[in-house]
Amino acid sequence: MKLFKIIPTHILTDLFIKFAVMQVGFTLLFVIIGIFMQDVLSNMPVRQIPLLIPYIFPFSQSFGGQLVMVFTCVMCYSRIVQSNEIVALRSSGISSWRVMFPSFLLAFVMSFVAFWMADLNCSWGKQGIQKVMLSSLESIIYRTLETEKCYAHKDYFLSVDRVEGKKLHKLFFTTKDSTQTQLFSAETAQISIGPAAKIIDPKELCYTLKGDRFQLEPGDMTLVLKLEVFNPDFQVDRSQVITSMECSIVMSLDELSGLTNEKSVRPSTMSLAELDRFVEQKYLEIRNFQEEIALNSARCMMTGEMSAFAAGHWDGYFYEKIKECRKRIRRAKIEPVRRLAFALNCFFLTWVCAPLSIRKGNLGALMLICVCVLPLLFIYFPMTMLVLQVVKETKVTPLILLLPNLVLFFVGIFMIRKVL
Repeated sequence: MKLFKIIPTHILTDLFIKFAVMQVGFTLLFVIIGIFMQDVLSNMPVRQIPLLIPYIFPFSQSFGGQLVMVFTCVMCYSRIVQSNEIVALRSSGISSWRVMFPSFLLAFVMSFVAFWMADLNCSWGKQGIQKVMLSSLESIIYRTLETEKCYAHKDYFLSVDRVEGKKLHKLFFTTKDSTQTQLFSAETAQISIGPAAKIIDPKELCYTLKGDRFQLEPGDMTLVLKLEVFNPDFQVDRSQVITSMECSIVMSLDELSGLTNEKSVRPSTMSLAELDRFVEQKYLEIRNFQEEIALNSARCMMTGEMSAFAAGHWDGYFYEKIKECRKRIRRAKIEPVRRLAFALNCFFLTWVCAPLSIRKGNLGALMLICVCVLPLLFIYFPMTMLVLQVVKETKVTPLILLLPNLVLFFVGIFMIRKVL
């Protein structure tokens, strides 16, 4: 192959081996970070943890791909320099450019892989992690209650006196939304999670969190949490709603969004396809607000309420809503460029670090990382965040997000000329 005529085969092999090892290491690191960053995950059964790896991989590749490439270059080229292979290659007529070309090629490919992985993480990875968490939610809740005697997240609080197997003694549950407060207590209770049709008997007396009777639809496979309570004291806004000695409280996992950490509506958590639909939805909302303003204006003109046309009359609602929609539209339009710029830094960081590793390879891999690479990263990433903040708060073109990569490009040219 022509590729192997311009690239020393052993360098390409060494680069791929080190890249594979670093990729596995960073993936496992992100798995560990993902597990221990949240208290919910820290109580997940050990057997469920391997199921998270396929879903965490897109996240680790999209956010850690550039670090993998940088450390791979440092390890590979510092070894070549320290073993004097670079001197032997130059003596054989092989230029440093041909030595660095494999890393540039791999980094270029991995940049587009990272861009695709970022989209895959939003469309598939996060849903997969949530699915694994939901399948383990019953075990997580029981483990937490057994060790800490309480389970709390956002607007929900669940506490018990003690746990015996599946039985919860002296349970207390409270939740508060924007309209009402629900709370109940029970002498004993038991938690079950699964499809509604499988864990709820059609003859079973069930209530929702609002105190209404729960009606089970035939074949309903919606994932729900059923709390079987004995001797309950169930109140909604201090009004008693249950007098039965034994019943069940049924909550759909949509109601437990706080407990299960459902996907938010921020553009940074959406796939590219979802971003397009999000922008269309916001444009539709703006049009609806504008039509509402027009209708109110016409009504005020017909009724003679000319005070409605005073400055600032509707600023507190309609115009603020329109302003917020336009802000979110701009944020959604910035997001694809942000992801592309973040993915391309995999190539441009390699563009700088490969010649830097050849020029300063005698320092050794560890010293090179500490003295040269880490300072470079500490300068580059804050600069990237600063540019992103400027783009968010002003109306400049999102293409400015590529400016840090352009700086790396010229620095890389300077470094490459030094080693040729």
